[in-house]
Amino acid sequence: MLDINIANRKILNILILLFLLLGFLLQPAILNPVYGNFVYSKINWDEILKESQYILEKNERDILANFRYSIALANLGLILEAFENFDYIKEFISLSEFNATINPYIKGVDEKSEDVILLNYAAFAYVINGNYNNSVKYFQKIIEIEPANIWIRNLLAAAYLELSDYNSSKREARKALEIKENKYSHLILAIAYYRTGNYINSLLELHSAGDLARKVINF
Repeated sequence: MLDINIANRKILNILILLFLLLGFLLQPAILNPVYGNFVYSKINWDEILKESQYILEKNERDILANFRYSIALANLGLILEAFENFDYIKEFISLSEFNATINPYIKGVDEKSEDVILLNYAAFAYVINGNYNNSVKYFQKIIEIEPANIWIRNLLAAAYLELSDYNSSKREARKALEIKENKYSHLILAIAYYRTGNYINSLLELHSAGDLARKVINF
């Protein structure tokens, strides 16, 4: 989701350099740690994470367990780790194998469903397939059910970035920040502002994103 092409990596590198050069002009942002302790979901993702880990200890290439593990990470705020694991899945299976495994679980799931887990399955499956229009629909439905889930809201904002819908992306990122201060929303805003030519605000948001920008570039 937070996929950044070579050109955008160069852009972020330049912005980070400017941030370092101008850092003395900016007051450091006070950010609270926001990981597993701040979960805004009806689902016990910690338990799903543990269950998936248990299965993966026996079979590290179990497709469904890896998928559930990655989704749990994302819902616990460990979004980069989640997508690192998605990349791991791609190393040992093809997209067709992935779809053959996951599609039976999401067949018949639509935007009217109230099953948060299956909605997550659908949203992330579409992300992996690069179908961001459909992923947006399912992320939106999850937000209807769990309006305070800032991690899914950030992923919705990132999906809008992929669709070049920058106003919607900024709107969702700002809503996430209203709920809880977090670096992911600031990074999304930095990218959205840059792509719309607002370089000053982009730099300020990048400053608030802190070390996350560097991690994303390395990722």
